[in-house]
Amino acid sequence: MCIYAANPVSEPVPLLVQAPNSRRQANLPRFGGIYGSSVLRTDSVVAQNGDGAKVYLDSVFTQGRSSRFSTYYASPLAATTGLVLARSIATLVGRASCKWIASCDTSIDLPGSACNATQNSMYLTGYCFTSDTNTLECGRLTAAYDAYDSELGDLADLAAAPSRCPVGSPARSMGVFSSRQLAVAGCMNVSNANYDAIATVHVPAYCADPPPSPADVINHDYHMGCLLAAASNYDPQAKQVGPCVFPTYGCTSATAINFNTHATMDDGSCIVAVPGCTVQATSYAGVDAATPNYRSNFYGSASRGIVAETVYNGPVVMNYNPLANVLSSCIVAIEGCMDPTAVNYDPDANVNSGSWCIPKVPGCMMPAAENSIGFLNPSASQVDGLNAVFSSAVTVHDTTLCVVMRTGCKEEPYIPFGQTAAVAAFNYDESVTVSDKSACYFPRTGCLNRAALNYMCASRDAKAICYDASVTVHNAAMCVYAWEEFLSAPPSPPPPSSPADVEMAAVTVYRTVVEFQAEGSVEDYTPEKMAEGLAAYLQLLCDLAAPEDQYATCPDTCTCATSDNTVMDVRAASVIISFATESASPGTADSVEAAAGTLGDSTAALQSSLGNALGITVLSPPSVSTAVEVTYKFKPPSAPPSPPEFPIDMTVGVTIAGTFVLVVCVLCAIFAWFRDPRRGNKAMVYIVPNATELGEFEGDAMVEPPVDDEPDEPALTL
Repeated sequence: MCIYAANPVSEPVPLLVQAPNSRRQANLPRFGGIYGSSVLRTDSVVAQNGDGAKVYLDSVFTQGRSSRFSTYYASPLAATTGLVLARSIATLVGRASCKWIASCDTSIDLPGSACNATQNSMYLTGYCFTSDTNTLECGRLTAAYDAYDSELGDLADLAAAPSRCPVGSPARSMGVFSSRQLAVAGCMNVSNANYDAIATVHVPAYCADPPPSPADVINHDYHMGCLLAAASNYDPQAKQVGPCVFPTYGCTSATAINFNTHATMDDGSCIVAVPGCTVQATSYAGVDAATPNYRSNFYGSASRGIVAETVYNGPVVMNYNPLANVLSSCIVAIEGCMDPTAVNYDPDANVNSGSWCIPKVPGCMMPAAENSIGFLNPSASQVDGLNAVFSSAVTVHDTTLCVVMRTGCKEEPYIPFGQTAAVAAFNYDESVTVSDKSACYFPRTGCLNRAALNYMCASRDAKAICYDASVTVHNAAMCVYAWEEFLSAPPSPPPPSSPADVEMAAVTVYRTVVEFQAEGSVEDYTPEKMAEGLAAYLQLLCDLAAPEDQYATCPDTCTCATSDNTVMDVRAASVIISFATESASPGTADSVEAAAGTLGDSTAALQSSLGNALGITVLSPPSVSTAVEVTYKFKPPSAPPSPPEFPIDMTVGVTIAGTFVLVVCVLCAIFAWFRDPRRGNKAMVYIVPNATELGEFEGDAMVEPPVDDEPDEPALTL
């Protein structure tokens, strides 16, 4: 409760004095009902000091000059405020007598303005004040009395300095008028130099600074006690404001959560303290959803990323107690991974929604080039990228598992179809970490003569350059030249006649040969494989010849080619495989040749039929031809009755016959040469990426390495 008193009556402007604490200072009245400070001003002037200084409605003045005590403050006292206070707080009011001097001019005067007039030839001075009818009058105080009607001081001397009349005085005409007034603040310590005999409330701030001794400091207090009669500890002798105790209902138990230190009577409202966590487990419990930023935050999840609060409903605390009324010992919920084997294990976590843990997956966490930002591989770099084994599933970085990307050929040697020996790539690179099979150059036989129609082709079927055949080994027999398209082999010479005058027997054999070129080497063809190859060839002829009705000529067998009259031969270059079948008649030879024609007339067709059956890679289309071999033999002579002498004419006949046979053999050799598509240089040139190992070219012609003078590998015949 605020205790108000007026400032000393010697001051011209009436002010309200309040006790020295910031809380009461903040409650000082201000114009418009706003609480103000000593700095702010309004345009409402309510009073004027004797020196002419204006006093505004929101002015606040520091009272007293003591540097040892808390500062008191005063603010302007309006007429109505003073009347209300004087009538409502009887114990803090006294009585005062005011002599009216004259009426003040409201056009120039304000409360507190100095004024004067002459009455009965006597010059009187005073101050303007607000009367009980709110008029501005001029007067001076002639007597003052306390609440007990005891006169205070001596104010009768009209020639002395004036004191102001109380606000609300009825003095509006000639005479002296008595009215009630607020208690007057001042120094009531009679031993102090600033003692004020008119003061009724002791305010230490109005006392003069005492000597620096504890005793003198204590002397600044003067009859401190409760000044309010309604209080249970009211002290009628008190002059200085002290604490008051009023009868108050409330909880008087010091252990209750609603204990009232000012309560004097227990009303049974005490609430027993129940310590515990009073924070509800659900976030935003009791909060209106319309509240700004309601559930607007988010949580981070290792597997789900950012999770909005509207989705995540994890607990806030772990030990909410709905019966508790004293906040104590809350265990805050810490969402996190509780699996100690996980990468992001959190020993402080006590809530795991099941989606936070990240398993340990060792690997290289260096990004790949496509996963990095701004990666630029220098031209001088020996690598082609960053991490060659990047995986977004890796959670634990292990430098030993990092593989810096270098592309190239690092394919292991393999055994080609139909061969027994493994072949390796020419450009195998041990430093490669990411192998690209398409970048490897494996041995592949074909034509590498620029003058050939099928340059860089792996088959004689092609009649144009093959840019994607990847041929690396040159075989001259694989080349097809333009002149072969219009130049045919010369006709076979007629069979020789029997020598004249010599009786000889002619033996005619028709040899049908199916010949083609395939990948591999002679060493791949063991006796066992030769036997299997011959059987496969004969069976294939049987399977293919049956729809062609080839049984008519040789009804006892599937075809006229059998294991009795057919042999398989393998020669080097890569390998030249031939199947030769001997027939005794032209019809039989034609039947065998027709059956062989069902194998196909192209490399692809032969691969599909015979190549796949033999398990080999065919390099050329088949050539099917029938040669007639005529051999003349002497008839055996009749047994002579007795050994005659060898006749001279027989010697001449033998010599002529031998010469004739030799001529026939030479003619057969010439015929076979024209029929052989593989005639020419059979030397092979291996092509590798290094240009220094390539054969040299002059214009479009390739200069092949010298032919090895070593004899060809012996042919295998079964």
